[in-house]
Formats: sequence, structure tokens, C-alpha cells
Amino acid sequence: MLLGSFAEFKGKGSSFDVLTTTALAGVRGTRFRVRHLLAGGTGVECLQGRIELQAIVGSKASVVVEAGQSATVDATGNVSAPMPLLGRPQLLAPLSGDLARSVPLSWQALSGAAAYVVELGGDGEMVTQLRSYSVTVPTLAVPAGLPAGHWFWRVTAVDKAETTGMPSKIYSFRVGAP
Repeated sequence: MLLGSFAEFKGKGSSFDVLTTTALAGVRGTRFRVRHLLAGGTGVECLQGRIELQAIVGSKASVVVEAGQSATVDATGNVSAPMPLLGRPQLLAPLSGDLARSVPLSWQALSGAAAYVVELGGDGEMVTQLRSYSVTVPTLAVPAGLPAGHWFWRVTAVDKAETTGMPSKIYSFRVGAP
């Protein structure tokens, strides 16, 4: 299970903590994701800022996770060293304008990616009408049920350990009626 979040720096002494069954993630002015590991434990992915990840069981060890890194605490409290996240996929087409429904969305394959999450949204913040698709190749056919209109899109690579990388830039396109 993946939980995405955003914490804004509110001045000296400002903090935000995420407590799970195995870890405490101390977040400081950060864009981050927290996920429950299938084998038990907690994973964090830091997109901006930094996170102090501390085991609350077992070793009670901690590690600082910087922007562009991930780390985990397993079910027994073992804390991993920070690892780099997969990079930002480079979107190829469409980057703007009208898109024929027969033309797929495409991006450059990323080394280390086992899958990709393609998000389509009704706004540039990817908040309204958000739709998410998981694929294993660097293309996605325009979904048959996608309503006509202006859409924004981005792609994030996922590695074999199911760690989600850095999101691509957001581009937009217009699609006509089916």
C-alpha cells in the first residue's frame, strides 16, 4: 500500500511525523511517500527535502533519507541504507496539442524499471479526475473510456522491489470524442 504526502516547512521547530507499526518517519519540509511492505515493515521514498527514518522495534536504528533516495525498516526493525530512486522518465509524445485516440502515449524506457505508473489528470496538479494505469512497457494506448477533453499526464518508474521512482515532468494533450 502506498501513501503519498506533502509536508510544508512552517518555520524553526516545525515537524511532521508518520508512525507505522515498525517505523517513525520524521519529515521536515518534504515531499515523500510511505508504503507498507508486503513482508511487513515500512518503506519511505523522499522526493524533496529529507526524512529521518527510525525503527521502533528491534534495533531502534535510524537513517537520514535525502531527496531522491529510499530506505526501509523491515518487520524486525532492521533499517536499510538509503538507496537512490529510479530517475524521472522522459516523456516522448504527446507533449502538447491534439492527440488521435489511435496514437499511444510514449516515453523513454528507463534502466532498472520493472513497471511504470501512468497518471492522467484533469489539471496540472494531478488532483481532479485522476486516473492511474500500470504497464510494463514504455507506451500506453489512450484508454477507451477516457472522456474527450484536456488531459495532463506523467509517468513514474517502479523497480523490481516495488519502489516508486521520481515522477516525470507533466505534459498535456487534448483528445476528441471516441
